[in-house]
Amino acid sequence: MPGPPQTMRTPQWARLVDPAHGMLVQIGAHDHANHGYANPDVGPLCVSRGWRALLVEPMSEAFSRLKAQYKEKLLVDNGRLRLLNSAVCGSCDQHESVMWAIDLSNPTSMAMRCLAALNDTYGWVGELASLSRRHVIKHDYVFNWRVNECKICAERLGVPALRPNCMHKVLGDNVQRRVTKCACLEHELQSEESVTLLLVDAEGFDADILRRYPFGRVPTTRVMFEKFHLNASAVHATAELLRSHGFMPVPSESYKDAYTETWHHTTHDTPLLVDAVAKRTHSTRGTRIRQSADSYRTIRRPSE
Repeated sequence: MPGPPQTMRTPQWARLVDPAHGMLVQIGAHDHANHGYANPDVGPLCVSRGWRALLVEPMSEAFSRLKAQYKEKLLVDNGRLRLLNSAVCGSCDQHESVMWAIDLSNPTSMAMRCLAALNDTYGWVGELASLSRRHVIKHDYVFNWRVNECKICAERLGVPALRPNCMHKVLGDNVQRRVTKCACLEHELQSEESVTLLLVDAEGFDADILRRYPFGRVPTTRVMFEKFHLNASAVHATAELLRSHGFMPVPSESYKDAYTETWHHTTHDTPLLVDAVAKRTHSTRGTRIRQSADSYRTIRRPSE
């Protein structure tokens, strides 16, 4: 039998949520494709299980791929998904903002050609977009000295041996300014009675977005945000904000994950599946529970 919802890791919990009641809000949805890095996205799992969703992605290329994927699966047209090509900006009065991202289309740059040749390792660069130019280019430290990668790049491109810093300043030299529309979560969630899962991946602006989220009006069951790019004071302030709205950290994720924090509300809960099959049967207090990998069924003994 699974433990209490408040203790479950998010993928396990999401599989038990009744899809008829599941509602996902994801800020920074990208394209819902697996790019193979250490911070897996639970958003596609929620959509695949039939949850309704509001997916917000500011970058036009990623948004186009996101829209094409779900339009092909007929999920956009049936009203289960709402897709917004927008950023969550500083206020609801703001209509446009500047985003910064990496231009991956520069064919003259050897550093960029290497980045493309090593996409299996550095595919995350295509997801790198922020309201802060400084935040984007600070990731250049990753590429300052890559002996093995530059050797592999030369082999894949069929060029002579490259210097160990062949990708030095690849981000700073290819960062690009983009203008994007702004979305106001207060307005976008006006018709929603509740949200099951709020996912935020805003490249250093997660705390700002959570401060503007309408917790007071929209009961929300679980929140997951990226803490990796926040300083200690921002993480602390966000924790205090969530506690003030009735959330408690999920120990298995908040304390063991270097990238994200997960918080579950102490009273707002989303119904879990009650029609489930289990691997084993056991009895407790007159209740027989059959369990399986995916779900469980509770059957009361008939009264004497």
